[in-house]
Amino acid sequence: MAVNSLNITLETVTPIWTGGAEGKADRLHTTGIMGSLRWWYEALVRGVGGNGCDPTQHACMYKDELPDQGLCDVCRVFGATGWSRRFRLMVENEDQLQPEKSPNLKISAARSYVRGKGGVTKTITPTWYFKGPALRDKVDIRLIATEQKFQIQIIGGLMQFIADWASIGAKPQMGFGVVEITPRQDVNSLIEHLQSIAGTNKEKKLPALDNMFFASISAGNLATSRNPVQETFNLKYDLRCLFATDPNLRHFVMGTVKGERRGAKIMMSRPYSGNTIRLWGWIPEEVSRFGAARVQVLDRIYKHLSTHYALTYWREFDSPRDTNRCNDIFQFLQSFGGK
Repeated sequence: MAVNSLNITLETVTPIWTGGAEGKADRLHTTGIMGSLRWWYEALVRGVGGNGCDPTQHACMYKDELPDQGLCDVCRVFGATGWSRRFRLMVENEDQLQPEKSPNLKISAARSYVRGKGGVTKTITPTWYFKGPALRDKVDIRLIATEQKFQIQIIGGLMQFIADWASIGAKPQMGFGVVEITPRQDVNSLIEHLQSIAGTNKEKKLPALDNMFFASISAGNLATSRNPVQETFNLKYDLRCLFATDPNLRHFVMGTVKGERRGAKIMMSRPYSGNTIRLWGWIPEEVSRFGAARVQVLDRIYKHLSTHYALTYWREFDSPRDTNRCNDIFQFLQSFGGK
């Protein structure tokens, strides 16, 4: 019987970062890739009403006597205590990936703000620091099903979805991880699989396809800019300013490293193909506890992008803003590349 496997070449469009022991992108860590795959699979499963546990709770544990053997739809594929993952991911020819030449380890936005305390004011320029260069070029990946009935094309389709609309690896909020994969993978096996586990669950807190948005903008003529990457960080600062009057809301949407750390819910790429910047993120219904409706938050983001940039597309489920306007979750999913 033929081995159920796929061979894929992953090539960087923007640098890729998968972390390391000292916070440096020393190599392509398979755990970083696997983490991205699971994160996106969870979001898609929740989006179609499937059963996806909160991974921070470690709730799933295989027990044959429990309903569904104690496993959610995500853990059934990606593994849990007592239940192995249904596939293996192997990185091959890793030495093709090399650190960026002349990397930007310190990036400042072309913005500034004034902070005052005790009658003394000072002008501050938002600046981001990186401990080392990210990686560029390409690497070969082999996906192998470890269970006879599992279709490895599901994971191939998942990787294609990520390559087309988001990023892979760590620090997506810093512009890393946009990739292309060859040969191009068919996403229909993924969509058919999601149809088989669709349900009626409604997610209010965690990322799910039906509470996400995807956008692409043209950032003008960056060819003559001394530092085109700066535009990503200008945009990051400007989006934070959209919620400047409410720190709690700003921290919920854009993240914070102070006090109770929060990850950003809006990700954006570095410029590629000349002047394209890709954005994506999620605004859950939970945002209402900060006195703002989800639709209002998304509208602020949409208006900023469409006012200050050429907006190539905006994807948002069941919204008049959506480029393809879909009110059926599977029509919405298929509009991302399925048939």
